[in-house]
Amino acid sequence: MKRFEFRLEGVLRHRRRVEKKGQILLGGAREKAAREARSLEEANAAAAEAREELRRKASVGEIDVASARQQRRHIGALAERVRGMTRRLSALESEVGRRREEAVQAQRDRKALETLRARRHAVHVRKSASAEQKELDDLSAKRAWTRGNGS
Repeated sequence: MKRFEFRLEGVLRHRRRVEKKGQILLGGAREKAAREARSLEEANAAAAEAREELRRKASVGEIDVASARQQRRHIGALAERVRGMTRRLSALESEVGRRREEAVQAQRDRKALETLRARRHAVHVRKSASAEQKELDDLSAKRAWTRGNGS
């Protein structure tokens, strides 16, 4: 039986590498987005804490005008930081979506080639089995013919 050879084996190996690289890039993008989300949560918590501290001090009269202005500037800076982090997180989430689509497409491409390989292998096996059966039939026919002719 002739050995099965898939002519696109090199392309299949390449697609496997592309898929693996896509998965690694997707994992990195997800990790960056998760870190940014955690930082955003911390910044939101710090801003909420600063606002609450200003309210508390203002309600009991523990703050003067200069301190209140300084505290408001601090809260404004924290709010600006939160807005910037929100924009970065949005961009990172878009990147995650793009990387996910690339990884899914790479997986589809690999699976399509693997399906083609499996089909061609099945055809090869059928042809080989058919050729082998034909050879056995020919041998049986020759043997029967030889016995029938008295040799």
